[in-house]
Amino acid sequence: ADEIDAFMVENGGFLRKSDLESYRAIVREPLHGTYRGYDLYVPHPPVSGPQFLMVLNVLENYNLSAMSWDDPLAIHLIQQALVLGDVDRKAYISDPEFHDLPYEAFMSKEYAKTRLMLINPGKVFDQPYASYLGDASPFADGSTYEEVLLEELAPVMSSARAVEESPSTTHFSIVDKEGNAVSWTQTISSFFGTGTYFKGFFFNNEMANFASSYREGDVINLTGGMRPRTTICPTVVMKDGEVRWILGTPGAGRIVSMMVNLVVNLVDFNMPIDQAIRSPKFVGYSSYTDLRMEEGFPQSTLDFLEKILGHKLNIYAYPDLFFGGPNIIAVEENGMMIGAGSLRRGGSASAPEF
Repeated sequence: ADEIDAFMVENGGFLRKSDLESYRAIVREPLHGTYRGYDLYVPHPPVSGPQFLMVLNVLENYNLSAMSWDDPLAIHLIQQALVLGDVDRKAYISDPEFHDLPYEAFMSKEYAKTRLMLINPGKVFDQPYASYLGDASPFADGSTYEEVLLEELAPVMSSARAVEESPSTTHFSIVDKEGNAVSWTQTISSFFGTGTYFKGFFFNNEMANFASSYREGDVINLTGGMRPRTTICPTVVMKDGEVRWILGTPGAGRIVSMMVNLVVNLVDFNMPIDQAIRSPKFVGYSSYTDLRMEEGFPQSTLDFLEKILGHKLNIYAYPDLFFGGPNIIAVEENGMMIGAGSLRRGGSASAPEF
């Protein structure tokens, strides 16, 4: 701590020994949500667990299993739900020690139905996406979407303003022979963090996840002691009380998109984990004005997305680390454990002999 303090003073940094001394790890019970009979356990804010669950809550209203993974309508519905989730994240995800935000209402299935109402199956959202920010606060008391909208307690869209924000991240999944499971994502934000190397590690640049300048009402204004918002979302999925999948991914602002891609592939399209990882991916992110996709989708799918649904496409070579690097462990009903690492970022799977 003394050496870090001296290094910071010498190089114009702000971190001090007193900051390191005052740091405390916070242990919280994971948040719980469901998707088509599966139980999902995700992290609390300022991590993006509620956003992930909100998007799945919207998608649960569609019969995606009646479609294929490369169906342009399925891609459109998923991408539009992801955009809405990302718009809301920027208003509702922050450090709960500093901001009392209705994130539990945000991840409710009733609130998701009001977001569902905004999605046009035949047309992409108009720009700017920030205008689609929802109001989750009336759902904090357990009200249904009918009650909220009929009583005009809240509009479908809020007049509040979503805020913008400015990747290196690593994920690993672990399960032992007793079935204890860990889904772990850690980040130093950008590749190599600040780019400043000190005694075996790089300093992170997570402060880039705060607002770059003070903005009235912004939930990510730089504040002493406040933890920055992050899009990481390590997840454990269970079925009937048993661990089914442990998964997570790096990928900066694309993390929730990749997590939704994975869960839909696993649950709705019944893919094995290696196929769920290898299949081409796409992103729904409110800071992008285009639909970013990997190569590998049929040309007819791309044509329909562009010419019929109105998406502006941005196609990346396959595979591209832009689309994260998910690692998954599946636990089969017979107890067999199968691991798969990401081909996009050199992931791998290994196991000891039990």
